[in-house]
Amino acid sequence: MKPFLSLLIIAPLLTSCAVMSEKECRHADWGSLGYVDGINGETLAQLSERADACAEHGIAVNRDDYFDGRHNGLDRFCTYESGLRFGENGNDYLGLCIDRNEEAFMQGYEIGSTTHHLRSAALQLSSRIDAINYRLERLNEKRYATIESCSKDEKPTRKEKKDDESKRHGDKKSHHKQKHCRKIAKYTDRQREEFSEESLALYSERSSLRTQYQLALERLAVHKASY
Repeated sequence: MKPFLSLLIIAPLLTSCAVMSEKECRHADWGSLGYVDGINGETLAQLSERADACAEHGIAVNRDDYFDGRHNGLDRFCTYESGLRFGENGNDYLGLCIDRNEEAFMQGYEIGSTTHHLRSAALQLSSRIDAINYRLERLNEKRYATIESCSKDEKPTRKEKKDDESKRHGDKKSHHKQKHCRKIAKYTDRQREEFSEESLALYSERSSLRTQYQLALERLAVHKASY
């Protein structure tokens, strides 16, 4: 396996955590670590974290090897293709490619960054549409649950039919329920108007968002087709 391919495979393992153990510090290949940090576009803050972790174990960083590897890694990082991926992932460019093919990197980065922003905008619109759909469902559930609570008649039990006192109690209970339902009916009439107004507003907003969402997807498709 070529050394470059090997480094790409182990890169996630090397960069998953900049804090290093004593064993990792003692056996570190500082040239490889520098290369990996460079090709991933890491700032020197990564080196500082590594150095601080190893200093706790009394081990110094081999800075010459690290910077030699980092130099080579940055040469591979500062390309059009890398800039494109870096921008698509929503990363901020911190000037790592100054004096290193920065023009080509920035061409890719600007395209990738635009892709990221267009995709994010579409996802945000989609989330807002989902939130409106959820709110409409809750409104309908509340409305029908209120109405349904008075649509079922309570039938007296066998014991209530035989027992006059229980029957009178059942009649009284039924009377209270009817009175309660008349209040509910007035409430639902009033709430129906409020529900309708809110629902109409939500439907209108959802329609507008769906239009914006489709336009966002179209802009994203056009943008991606341009490179």
